[in-house]
Amino acid sequence: MIFSENIHKYEKELLALKQKSRVTAYIRIALFIIGAIYIYFFSAFNWIILLAGLVVILLLFLWFVQLSYHLGLKINHLTHLILVNKQEINLMNNDFTDVYTGKDYINNEHKYAYDLDIFGESSIFVLLNRSASVLGQNHLAQKITTPCLDKKEIEKRQKAIAELSNLLEWRQNFQASGMEHLMSHNLAKEKGEYKVKEQNKSILLDWISTESQFMNNKILVFFIWFMPVITLLSLFASVVSLLPIQIFFLLGILQLTFLAFYLKKINKIHEKTANSAKILSNYSLLLQKIEEQKFESELLIYHQKTLKNNAITAGNAIKQLKSIIQLLDNRMNILFAFTFNFLFMWDLHTIIRLEKWQSNYKEKLKDWLDVIKEFDVLQSFAGFAYQQPNFVFPKVSSDEFLYEIINGGHPVIPENERVCNDFKLQNTGSFAIVTGANMAGKSTFLRTTAVNLILGMCGSKVCASNFQFTPIEIFTSIRTNDSLSKNESYFYAELKRLQAIINEIKSGKKLFIIVDEMLRGTNSKDKHYGSKAFIEQIVKYNACGLIATHDVMLGVLEQELNGKITNKRFEVDIKDDKLFFDYKIKDGISQNLNATFLMKKMEIIEK
Repeated sequence: MIFSENIHKYEKELLALKQKSRVTAYIRIALFIIGAIYIYFFSAFNWIILLAGLVVILLLFLWFVQLSYHLGLKINHLTHLILVNKQEINLMNNDFTDVYTGKDYINNEHKYAYDLDIFGESSIFVLLNRSASVLGQNHLAQKITTPCLDKKEIEKRQKAIAELSNLLEWRQNFQASGMEHLMSHNLAKEKGEYKVKEQNKSILLDWISTESQFMNNKILVFFIWFMPVITLLSLFASVVSLLPIQIFFLLGILQLTFLAFYLKKINKIHEKTANSAKILSNYSLLLQKIEEQKFESELLIYHQKTLKNNAITAGNAIKQLKSIIQLLDNRMNILFAFTFNFLFMWDLHTIIRLEKWQSNYKEKLKDWLDVIKEFDVLQSFAGFAYQQPNFVFPKVSSDEFLYEIINGGHPVIPENERVCNDFKLQNTGSFAIVTGANMAGKSTFLRTTAVNLILGMCGSKVCASNFQFTPIEIFTSIRTNDSLSKNESYFYAELKRLQAIINEIKSGKKLFIIVDEMLRGTNSKDKHYGSKAFIEQIVKYNACGLIATHDVMLGVLEQELNGKITNKRFEVDIKDDKLFFDYKIKDGISQNLNATFLMKKMEIIEK
């Protein structure tokens, strides 16, 4: 299996890198000790020799610090690559433990997401989510709750997803590049620490739009260039004995004193930049991955061009920012901060570089973030497509309405347990009334029908051997809840849901409606007449869909509504005092019941 092979390969590389990292750590310690010994033995000699030696040791030390930093990045990336492959194995084994469930996206009022278990444990979101960014994860949630209705756009997405599904190494490197930040974000959300789903995007856009405080001050800019030049010239003059060394130290102290007046502002900018920098650091890696890969599908090329329409590519621009922020972070090292501010007023130079970057790219950042989230969503669907080689990309129909699925199953159900069915609805106003005994498979079939339609409209593979559909909005009434806070009964909550469906179709929208066991909260006679009237109403407005019910008397609508209604059923057989379910849909009206049988088996009632 490719995922197991990848884990073995990456673990071997990780072991070698960790060993190299330990060696560089020992070298840094050795350089520090050498520096201390050097100062002790050479402090009595010429200060120029002392200073020159210390500069060499310091430069070597800083080089190994950088080397350790880059080794750390590689170690981190390999660790996440291993995790990516382990997660794929878990998904293949239907092990959904230790995964982000997307439960904070659950909305009980949504047209279908709550009814169809789009989010939560063992959900569609869990199967799909391979996000590398907070932006992409939020966008994935948005895509599967507002699918595309445009045929051409769906077909473009299919081609992009198909292309990305074959780029396993690229996808996994993309996912691993943003994993650390996304995991910490999701953990915080699970603890209820994040209230705004677009917080990362808001932070970045607010930060880059911050008004400049230094770069437009021409006098300040002149001074911070002039003073370091004079200070360095005084050092040179003292070396050749033209000036006393005290002048050099005096000028350096003057620079530190001047810097102190701006220290509070600099610290505030640094603090505000730190969080944005961490997010952008991940995003720069994602942008570089997008820029470096050659793509063939129209949609991927279109998004990639957005990053390359400037004199400098987005990835390189953010790489420049990372470099600036690294320089800014160096001020946290006391030795570095003192030396470089003493010589160059380092902090002010770095802050001005940061402000110039913000000014140059504040109009482009939003476009870059949009490209990241689009690629991120497409690669999530591509990962799902790769892991499901037996699933298919459906055909998007131009018919007024068509839903035809062959061997359609629910993707969350394991393959060895999944029972697939064929089903077809055609022409506007077409409805299937599905009858059947308890636990015979009606509700699962309703969800199967809707979930595959949603995946199809997202451009994804579907759980079927063949599928044709017309893009159409979905509205369900399957899992209605009462509300104590709103003083609503279950029955009233269901009526409100049905009312919302009627209002939508009366407004002229074309809907695919799924209702499971309508009007449970009233008596049988009232339920029958109410259900019958509801079906007649939605057929009148040319809505399509399915209604599951135990009311077999609704089957008469097949004759009464001129072929708009088809009767479908799930049956249960009782053999040798045992129930047998085949979960296969059949034509006609269900005849068998099982409630009384089960109550007797469970000794609820006497046999």
